[in-house]
Amino acid sequence: MRWLTLMSAPLLAAACSFGPMETTHPLDVEEVSGEVVSVCYTSRMSTREEIEAFAMDLCSEEGSTLRVWKANTFLNECPLLLKNRVTFICVPPDVPPEEGQ
Repeated sequence: MRWLTLMSAPLLAAACSFGPMETTHPLDVEEVSGEVVSVCYTSRMSTREEIEAFAMDLCSEEGSTLRVWKANTFLNECPLLLKNRVTFICVPPDVPPEEGQ
């Protein structure tokens, strides 16, 4: 029993420090025109603002805005403790809002 406690302690400590992380995109990403970024997260450790700020940093063009394209929890490449994946489209600043929809 002591062995189990010693082995699970680092895992629990690591789980408390998980923030959003970049991941692979959904398989149907070719359907989208423009830059796509995907983020794994857990809602227990990250706020919507933190997830969006992380995704914004992944967009290559400065001043881009984000539009949520997909979100899923099952059958994605996210680690077990960050099982949610959200995929954003980076809308460049020179694209009118109605075209970035």
